[in-house]
Amino acid sequence: MEILFVRRSKLYICTALMCSIYILQSISLELSAMSLHQEDSTQKAQTLISQEQFSLFLGVDTQLTEEQLIASLDDIEKFTQKLAKRKQRYRSEKQFLKYTFYKIHNRYLKHYTAHASLNDLLDKGQYDCITGSAFYALILEALEVDYIIKELPYHVYLIAQPGDEKAPVLLESTDARSGFVEEPERVQEMIRMYAEDVQSDQQDHYTYNFVIDEEIGLKQLAALNYYNEAVDHYNQQNLKLATQYLDYASYLYPAKRMETLRLLINQVTNRPMQQAGR
Repeated sequence: MEILFVRRSKLYICTALMCSIYILQSISLELSAMSLHQEDSTQKAQTLISQEQFSLFLGVDTQLTEEQLIASLDDIEKFTQKLAKRKQRYRSEKQFLKYTFYKIHNRYLKHYTAHASLNDLLDKGQYDCITGSAFYALILEALEVDYIIKELPYHVYLIAQPGDEKAPVLLESTDARSGFVEEPERVQEMIRMYAEDVQSDQQDHYTYNFVIDEEIGLKQLAALNYYNEAVDHYNQQNLKLATQYLDYASYLYPAKRMETLRLLINQVTNRPMQQAGR
């Protein structure tokens, strides 16, 4: 699991979820370039993957060029097109979903790595719970499979609803062997386990004074990437950059955890003033 810690004595937060960020203007430029590229590619099959959502995740990598971004979209688009064709062979959407879960894991999700961006996933097979869940969600949405993203204080996971099944299935992106949980009893057991982790009272965990147990969308999931980049810069005491990342995360998803981090940043920012006034 990805866990957010705080060492109160040093006002230090460390996170196992990291990625970098483009400024909003850069993301807009990349989106425009990709849209033009797609319009010019009249011979291509119909696009399934959302360019805007895909770019929002890839756009956090400051080293990514426009050409690399377009190439990554082309790669995942071709892969999704193949899945869409294969879907037609299955009478059971749940069986197709199970095939898709492990196909994605075998093809793309090679090594669980803290601080992995979506570009790390596509380029090196490295992933964490946010990027793994985001990758699944992007493809499930393209394949028109209903799903929800569950946000907890220290983890995210997916719940999918096959169209031919009453019971949902749980998709744990960080579990390559048994992450497709289809038995209703096991699904409920996993949800209870996550709830126990939420309520964990370990001393080195950041303790929120509010509940985080939300159903979120891809935009909000992307915001958690920017939020955790803000956390990383806060750790390094790069408060200006931390604030910029946090501002964009809050723009995408004005969640309570964003304001909690903002308060911590403000406390550190104001401390020199308070000391000077003594």
